[in-house]
Amino acid sequence: VNIAGRDITAKVANVRAVDWGTFNINFMLVFSPGVLEAAPQTWLATIRATEPARKTIMHDTSQAYPGVNVVDVQQVLETLTKIMSKIAAAIRAAALMILVTGLLVLVGAITAGFERRVGDAVVMKVLGATRARLFAIFLLEFGVLGLAASMAALVLGSLAAWILTQHVFRFGWHFYPYPPLLAVGLGLGATMIIGFGATLIALSRKAAPYLRAE
Repeated sequence: VNIAGRDITAKVANVRAVDWGTFNINFMLVFSPGVLEAAPQTWLATIRATEPARKTIMHDTSQAYPGVNVVDVQQVLETLTKIMSKIAAAIRAAALMILVTGLLVLVGAITAGFERRVGDAVVMKVLGATRARLFAIFLLEFGVLGLAASMAALVLGSLAAWILTQHVFRFGWHFYPYPPLLAVGLGLGATMIIGFGATLIALSRKAAPYLRAE
């Protein structure tokens, strides 16, 4: 380690992880006593105080020691909190847009197969299938479709979040089940509602006009 032009060779006694997010006093390297005493030094200290005392301490310290840099960490934390809140709001808005887009794609997929379902309903009704049986079959199809799409989104979204937090931002990753499970429930519910409406329309079609067209 080169300090003020002097090379110092030291033995690594241990390694540690430093959580810089706590704003506590810490250093990347810590030497044993008797090594750095002769090097140029700067003293560093932190003070915890209530709101009135904090302002008084900052004012008195600046007046008594003009060369001392006084930093109000609370204001820094408040600013960072506001910035992170805005970032979190932007991420939630983007996630909501992605969720809405996914639901629209799902609606498009259901709509694309609507005529096929009408044909299937007509053929099965002609072959003797009851309205209740057809209704149950179609709702089961929509339920499986919605559940599959929701679970795929849950797995892929969790994997993407893990990759970003662990390997890009280097944050700790924790799986919070309630938001993704809520998204899965919304997706499944929307699919069932849309499927319910599509099934009612398909079952209300008369068989004769469709068979004549075929």
